[in-house]
Amino acid sequence: MRAKVDQVTVAWCEAVERKLALQGIIAGFLLVACDLGRVWHQTYAFFGGFEPITLEAIRTITNETLWGSGWKLQVIAATFAVIAFVAAYWSCPAAWLFTWLLVIVATISRPLTGHAVEQGSWLSLPAILQAVHVMGAATWIGTLGTVVFVGLRHVACLDPRNRVRVVAVVVNAFSPVALTAATALFIAGTATSFMYLGSPGAIIGTTYGRVLLAKLLGFMAVVAVGFFNWQRVRPSLDPVVDVGMSHGSVTSVAEALLWRSACFEVALAAIVLVITAVLVTLPMPMG
Repeated sequence: MRAKVDQVTVAWCEAVERKLALQGIIAGFLLVACDLGRVWHQTYAFFGGFEPITLEAIRTITNETLWGSGWKLQVIAATFAVIAFVAAYWSCPAAWLFTWLLVIVATISRPLTGHAVEQGSWLSLPAILQAVHVMGAATWIGTLGTVVFVGLRHVACLDPRNRVRVVAVVVNAFSPVALTAATALFIAGTATSFMYLGSPGAIIGTTYGRVLLAKLLGFMAVVAVGFFNWQRVRPSLDPVVDVGMSHGSVTSVAEALLWRSACFEVALAAIVLVITAVLVTLPMPMG
């Protein structure tokens, strides 16, 4: 994307990259903090609440269980990702390459501490499908949030002529990424759902199934808004690229529509994430 925008404004790209790096630093710290809370909760659940939480108990969970191996992998990847994001913030060469690799590791390690790990192997089909599912969700929702809260939010500093061009480039670059990630998310999620539910009746007959159904409805709502943005909002930006040079009002209308619809999509995605957080704590019908 930067190569396309360089001809418009290199300074804006550099500023956005620093903001992205700062977001990554904050997200990395939050992930590590959440992982520390998760290991305490897992230790408490493992010992049934009958024993006090000690360092020895935590060491048992992290060193002698498959869950602990996945947990350590994510913590290590997240910690080094923070360091890589700091390097990217200061424009160190190749820093972004390392951040991408570490973020991927941190993301695909998430299923190793969830339902998929119950299969007893990192290479089991549920674990692989869950890794694809989580990676698809992270790519789709993560890039969507980046476009909204970094890309679109910080174009106001540009003059109208450059602003509309940058917005069009950012949105056009995001669309194929979102489409690919959402497709991978849906396919992997559907496959794992069939494996975990066991029978169609479990969709309504179990708490897990009902929460999963709520997640599916939320996902469909996000897809519907995303489809509207892709088919209606995005094409409206292309003719504005030239018109916006002399008609600022047209530019403002197109940008306002994009901002509102994208924020609505982010809000729906956040609701789906909350539902997912509840879902992963529930016992599977097959369990």
